[in-house]
Amino acid sequence: MTQLRVSLNREIRHLLGEWNLGVGEEAAVVVARPLLLSRLKSPSASVLPTLEGILMQNDLYGEEFIQNSDILRQLLGVLLIDSDWENIATAAANAVRMQVMQRISA
Repeated sequence: MTQLRVSLNREIRHLLGEWNLGVGEEAAVVVARPLLLSRLKSPSASVLPTLEGILMQNDLYGEEFIQNSDILRQLLGVLLIDSDWENIATAAANAVRMQVMQRISA
């Protein structure tokens, strides 16, 4: 489970990096990680079959981290709910807004 958590944290960072969030990226990651941990600690009943299916795939665990981005992104899509993504987006937007406001007042 620790290996899965670390792998998912790496994947969410990669995913958010691909979205070119600029100054909002780090804020989005900071919000995403605890949400992800919370969802992993207490997965909803609808997520359990997907989570169990992934955990049973022995071929994913050949290295220190799970390297299969497709599987990890599929799991991110199942674990994080719409309100989680909204919180992540809001954090990124707020970071951008803060930078704009700092630049204006400088």
